[in-house]
Amino acid sequence: RPGYLKSIVAVAICTGMRKEEILELKWLDIDFRRKIITILKTKSQKKREFLRED
Repeated sequence: RPGYLKSIVAVAICTGMRKEEILELKWLDIDFRRKIITILKTKSQKKREFLRED
């Protein structure tokens, strides 16, 4: 099984992000210092931010 699928599933479970949102992620959307993922292209056309908790 490809390892990248585990990462996709983990992000989906931890954030509640939609499949399309995860697949459209770019490295620039992830702020590792602040632990935030920003989604600009959403189904509702509204910007969403996800806080990564430890």
